[in-house]
Amino acid sequence: MADRAAAERACKDPNPIIDGRKANVNLAYLGAKPRIMQPGFAFGVQQLHPALIQRPF
Repeated sequence: MADRAAAERACKDPNPIIDGRKANVNLAYLGAKPRIMQPGFAFGVQQLHPALIQRPF
């Protein structure tokens, strides 16, 4: 926002009508919802099927 007043106006109506259409304004100050981690997922680690792992012979 350019100034404090503009930010306050933006926060007043989360669903303004713009060009005749209802807009959904997602504001960062509301914060992100926590994501639920699903079992079996690990960031940065890819699980391989045992048949795909190369074994030295």
